[in-house]
Amino acid sequence: MPSLAVVRPPRSRAAFTSSAALLALLGLTPSCGKKATDTRPPATAPATAPAPAPAPAPAPGPVIPTVSDDPVVQRMVELERTQSQVHTLLATLTEKFGPRLTSSHNLMAAERWARDQFIEWGLRATLDHWGDFPVGFDRGPQRGAMVEPEQIPYEFTTRAWTPGIVGPARGRAVLLPASAEEVEQDPTRFDGAWVVHPPREDPRAASKAEAKPGKKPGKKPDKKPAKKQPKKRSKADEAKAEEARDLALREAGALGHINPAWDRAGELVHTSGRYKVQWSELPEDVHVILRGDQHADLHKRVSAGEEVTVEFSVDNRFFAGPVPQHNVVADIVGSEKPDEYVVIGGHLDSWDGATGAVDNGTGVATTMEAARLLLAAGATPKRTIRFMLWSGEEQGLLGSRGYVKNHKDEMERISAVLVHDGGTNYLAGLDVTPEMMADMQQVFAPVQKLDPNMPFELLPTESLQTGGSDHTPFIRAGVPGFFWRQEGRSNYRCMHHTQHDTLNAAIEPYQEHSALVVAIAAYNLANLPGLLNRANSGPLPRRVMGVDLDGTTLKTVYKEGVAKKAGWRAGDEVLTIDGEPVSSTRDVIRALQRTGPTPVVALRRKGKELETTLDFSQEPAELERSKRLQERKEKFGEDALKKPARARQAPFGDDEVSCRPPSPGAPPPYLPEQPAESEAPAPE
Repeated sequence: MPSLAVVRPPRSRAAFTSSAALLALLGLTPSCGKKATDTRPPATAPATAPAPAPAPAPAPGPVIPTVSDDPVVQRMVELERTQSQVHTLLATLTEKFGPRLTSSHNLMAAERWARDQFIEWGLRATLDHWGDFPVGFDRGPQRGAMVEPEQIPYEFTTRAWTPGIVGPARGRAVLLPASAEEVEQDPTRFDGAWVVHPPREDPRAASKAEAKPGKKPGKKPDKKPAKKQPKKRSKADEAKAEEARDLALREAGALGHINPAWDRAGELVHTSGRYKVQWSELPEDVHVILRGDQHADLHKRVSAGEEVTVEFSVDNRFFAGPVPQHNVVADIVGSEKPDEYVVIGGHLDSWDGATGAVDNGTGVATTMEAARLLLAAGATPKRTIRFMLWSGEEQGLLGSRGYVKNHKDEMERISAVLVHDGGTNYLAGLDVTPEMMADMQQVFAPVQKLDPNMPFELLPTESLQTGGSDHTPFIRAGVPGFFWRQEGRSNYRCMHHTQHDTLNAAIEPYQEHSALVVAIAAYNLANLPGLLNRANSGPLPRRVMGVDLDGTTLKTVYKEGVAKKAGWRAGDEVLTIDGEPVSSTRDVIRALQRTGPTPVVALRRKGKELETTLDFSQEPAELERSKRLQERKEKFGEDALKKPARARQAPFGDDEVSCRPPSPGAPPPYLPEQPAESEAPAPE
């Protein structure tokens, strides 16, 4: 068992008022604590006192919509509109405990806080052990800067489970040597230096620059004989050479490495890490990951021969394991069917480059607030509502996978698992199969009346979709698992695993609405006559084209894929799929899953548009798709999988919108407001 450090979070200055200011507000002098005495002569009272000003009209209270005849549902709406605590929960999580990396002391403390809070509200709560990490890791304060020839504060991170450096460790910046031999020829050049790696190449720019050098429009290509290229080293040989070079730099006395953060606009710094380290073989080299635009500037200066001095201080700490890992599990026990469950949740862990507010403090806060609302409204659901806060999500859904593995006997008795892990935008819908549509319409009828500015849609789908969050292990175990659709103004791309994932990125009205959606969904699902119908809900293999995409441009077309059979080539750009325009890799993948087995795809090749057909009809998964489709047409009609005309899905983020905050301490810019969508055409 690891030793638990006492967590003493820094106090937020915004949360405290100075003693002098507080005394002044109370009319007391700071020196003696007595009421201040005015020694000035009394003013002469006016002969006629002015008429008192009329009392201001009371501020209008919040609007409480009537959404249900069920008094519990209606009471939850009232409580959330008048006494919401969802933002307070999020603030406590992010400001008191901060980042919550799996295996860190911060996460251990947050787990115990969440468990104790559930218990205080009246739930049955515990920490459910799912595994151990060999080494624990805590990230402390860090700072870095260019100090000569200019003073420029740096925005950077390091990977989790990598070493820091006691600082400020100041040294000159030098370019990365090509090999260990170059270091050994002049080791003094690297002694006490920071080694600057080259910028990362944008694959989109590279693909445009590739192809046929010397070729210009209207001219024949140059016919000069190509130079013989040196034999390309294998990946294993490259890794061995890099390891030898890094060892030579370490022995020469280099302070560490400065790598570029990967973001096309040079604005974002993403934090990640590899937890599979052993105490006997801890990594030794310090690798700073510097914001892209700052790294480009540094590399340009050093490449031009400019003398540049930088410094870094990074407080990264390992501690020996095994470090036990837990999920927080809390129950409102069912009154009639306590051994059947509805599960709602989010993941409690986060990466530690910021404070984990949007990924996934927002989902934790709505889960906990839903529990509070249900208890405060006097809910007594027929089935047990289980609130789960998973850990290890960022390392590969480890907590949810561990739970499913350790609780196999529960899987057939879980009606649904609802996971909030898409940021701070409001919960706007679910993808559900035709078999469960009628029940889900009953469950979400009150939600659809909550707020016309935050509409909610149930969209038919041929199967439940797995993905990169904690609903996936449950789906693979046969349980109906759902990942909420979300919409709104937050540009999730700017916060996801970046330096901007902090409390000020959360949008309070969205959070309040989402907590209410979660609470109503859990309560109504728990009160359905039976478990959700899981027939035909298992995931179908996604259609795979056999290509590598960068945006909508083909980087690679593999020989055995359907794209190759359709005549696709590297460099082609996908324009539409069955008439649906696409503008990103995500658009292409999603559109492909919505089509029939032979979608028509429009491409642009060398400035010309052409029409192609992808034929998936002979793929194994298509037989199951056809079988399900035929069954559904017979049972639910031809339109069983037809989506509403106004169905929308908020994007992961808009690549065209800058993520640079407009001012220090502000969140990244919001997405533009979407135009209002009417439900029906206006009368003529």
